[in-house]
Amino acid sequence: YRQIEAKLGEANTLQALGKLLRAEKDIQGSWNALREALSIHEQIQDQLGVGGDWLHLGRTAHAADDHKLAVQLAENALQIYRGIGDDAWDEALAIEDQGNALLALGEQDAAIAAWWQTRELWRKISVDSEVARLDKVFANVAEQLGEAWPALEAQLRDNAEALRAAAVAKLAAQAAAPDPDSPDA
Repeated sequence: YRQIEAKLGEANTLQALGKLLRAEKDIQGSWNALREALSIHEQIQDQLGVGGDWLHLGRTAHAADDHKLAVQLAENALQIYRGIGDDAWDEALAIEDQGNALLALGEQDAAIAAWWQTRELWRKISVDSEVARLDKVFANVAEQLGEAWPALEAQLRDNAEALRAAAVAKLAAQAAAPDPDSPDA
């Protein structure tokens, strides 16, 4: 792609390479490939590619146990996807990733709120297998929380976005802006 100056092909290939390197546990290699992909996607103004790069950078940070950074990078992806409009699939991926990182940080209610939002997005676009998977998660959560579950469930119905967003904002305020040049930021 570089030889024929096909920037989109180059960026998409780098994104795929970053995902592969993460799967192979090469965190730094994954980070570098995804940063290069992000740079090119931004240069050519491919917003879907930019969102994907942020999403996968977040997954790489999560794999490196940098969960605060993972939350922020998933938020970057989410904002890109929301800016594109009508992209419930990618929004669901970003919010679920954020929920996973929030849980790793001990932010249980915010993680559950993120998964609640994710389930609603999957329901919106009729991805029944994902709705069923998250229904099982909520059944387990309800069992673990016992009598506390009904109150949390009522909050989630009305305020899942606010619960998740408040935790994200709190983490952002606690940390300096993430350094996108380092998975150890």
